[in-house]
Amino acid sequence: MLTKRALATLLDLVIVIIISLGCYYYADFIINWMHPLFFIIVLGIYQFLADLLGGRTPGKSICKLAVASKTTDKLTFWRLIYRDILLKYGVFTLVPFLILFYGIGLGALLSFFIALGVPVLINLIYFFFKKELIWDTISKTQIIDYVKIDIVDKPRFYKEMGAFFLDLSIVASLSTLIYLIFLKHTYVPYYRLFLIVAICYSIITNMIFKASLGSVLCGIKLKFSTLKNQYLSILLRELVKWTPAVLFFALLDYFHYENRLFNTIFILFFYFILYLFSKMATGMIWVDLITKTAKKNVEPPKTHKRILFISVLLFFIISFLTLMHCNNKFPSKVKFLGFNFYTYNVHYPDNQNLKDKVAFIESVDQTPKEYIFDLFEKHDIVVLCETFHPEMTQWEFIYDVVSDSRFINNVGHLFTEYGASNYQENVNKYLTTRYENDTLLEKATTDLLRNEGQWIFWHNYNFFNFLKKINKLNNTLPDSLKIREYFTDVHTFDKSIKTYEDHLKKKRVHRDSCMASTIMKTFETIQSDSTRKKCLVIMNYRHAFNDTKNYKNERDYVYYEDATSYLFYNFKDQVANVFINNISPGEGGVLFSFPIQNGSWDKAFDICGNKPVGFDFQNSPFGSDICDTYTNFGKRTKNTYQDIFTGMIFLNPTSNFWFKTGIPYLMDDFESEYARRLLISGKDTTNLNARIEEIRTRKEKVSYFYNDPALMLTANFPIVFYLFSFFLGFITLIVSLVLTLRKF
Repeated sequence: MLTKRALATLLDLVIVIIISLGCYYYADFIINWMHPLFFIIVLGIYQFLADLLGGRTPGKSICKLAVASKTTDKLTFWRLIYRDILLKYGVFTLVPFLILFYGIGLGALLSFFIALGVPVLINLIYFFFKKELIWDTISKTQIIDYVKIDIVDKPRFYKEMGAFFLDLSIVASLSTLIYLIFLKHTYVPYYRLFLIVAICYSIITNMIFKASLGSVLCGIKLKFSTLKNQYLSILLRELVKWTPAVLFFALLDYFHYENRLFNTIFILFFYFILYLFSKMATGMIWVDLITKTAKKNVEPPKTHKRILFISVLLFFIISFLTLMHCNNKFPSKVKFLGFNFYTYNVHYPDNQNLKDKVAFIESVDQTPKEYIFDLFEKHDIVVLCETFHPEMTQWEFIYDVVSDSRFINNVGHLFTEYGASNYQENVNKYLTTRYENDTLLEKATTDLLRNEGQWIFWHNYNFFNFLKKINKLNNTLPDSLKIREYFTDVHTFDKSIKTYEDHLKKKRVHRDSCMASTIMKTFETIQSDSTRKKCLVIMNYRHAFNDTKNYKNERDYVYYEDATSYLFYNFKDQVANVFINNISPGEGGVLFSFPIQNGSWDKAFDICGNKPVGFDFQNSPFGSDICDTYTNFGKRTKNTYQDIFTGMIFLNPTSNFWFKTGIPYLMDDFESEYARRLLISGKDTTNLNARIEEIRTRKEKVSYFYNDPALMLTANFPIVFYLFSFFLGFITLIVSLVLTLRKF
């Protein structure tokens, strides 16, 4: 028995560790304020869930063990709470840990192992004499062998999944339709509306049919422990089922953890753990265990089932056509299965928020270019926050600024994130060389981009084309007015790097502080030696943020995440940074980017004819919006756009964004260096000659933002989710109908 108990405990600890890691990687914010207690709190919640299920954990279930009372036939929930939470978890684990860590001041890891190890040792000695553990003696409980009894008439797994797909499809249809109707008046997050509809649908259908519609169609109904108060049992079951989701969403919103995508994934993960926990421990799902209900196989009368099938089928067809009509009220370049797909939420309501933005845009009469030069009147450094690296229109605008006589005469200096700073002499030579023809110019430009810094080579056409145009522009200017371009990045493929370890060491340096250091040192030289004392800095995404409010003091220096923060810290009012209209990677990174502010920005500019403008964020309805371009894996920042950026320029709608990759002559006299870089970066070098030939013959690739599948998925998530659910449910309905007809 002791061996089985030890194995059961070990299995439960492994499960708790896995759950803890899952929660940790979802929301490391918890670790920040209860770091040493995190694992122990998860352990306590795990034990509490086990008590809700009669004291059965997955570990005990696998080892066929159960907790029983010594004095009565039935073990009560409160006896289990006394045994597991108050005694085993509280007195023998949590209290010792708190004393060791907070009272005596031992390290977290040492306190943890002592808090777990000492009770184990004491119980081993106690077990040697009493043949049971201390908390069993005190609570008058015992561990017994337990054999799970299979439930008679339990629905097969495929029937339960079919019912789930049908219900999901119906709820998705209803919630998406209501969502589009709501958007005529006000904005409601889709996931909240979906949750409300799912709860209402579940309660109503269970009250009417004693099961959901999907369950009825798949021959499943609820079975109650008593025939009395069935409606009360259903309400209790629904309350138990939905309370965790509602509670989690409410708490996450209250504490400002508002990532729609990750919150939904986390809550689904929690429900999956509950389902797995209860299934492994008892063979039943947790809701049925708590409410003393179960699912059973049942076939409704043939006539009723036919009517229900036809009704649901008609609902699917009518809802599909209705949603298509409601969604397709705006023109679109992208269509799929009859539905229009948009680059932003074109249905965003005409509320006061939108009206304020539209009125503000209409009042702005400054173009993006004039706004940049207006900033140069007040500041010596202007930082532009680049959008996507390969995007073309932004670099057309940047060249328009740089080639302007005001820039040539008064600014003249340009810093870019691209390019290794130790390659600057080659840049200086390139910018002052007149090449005899375009072929030589392109080869020289490509050679520069082989030393981008972080990548083996840089193949985005926009910067390649920009450098070419700057070279040609400089050939028309006297030496005193030539444009100066400065590379700022860390070179992780430098000739001095010989091994993979050297490469990794170079990769681990803090890029932003290195880039900022290069800019600051060069700018100080410009201020003292040059007649043109201003500069334009191009940084992508986070590197262009002014996040000086969120710094870390480490030893004798101030540590910032973002390069531009160092500039603001050191040069203060001399610096301005500008956001270029974009989409937000705040919901989980580049793969899951969403329109800014749920599409209200794009909608406002669209209403105003997408006229290009530039303006300060301060005292604007845009500046007071929460900065949702932060990558939001956990807590949403409370900083607004005016906290992070000086201002914004709107160049064109995201639907006009286009990308071009591929530059010529990449492999000319570069094969051996390419092979060296692959080796030191730990990349695969098999079929090297074939890879070199593929790069040599690779053609330029042009793409458009509105053709990007990831953007279409996130910008049109309610429709995408609806179509996915619809076809899943529709196919299930047809299969179920065919099987039913075969029986009839």
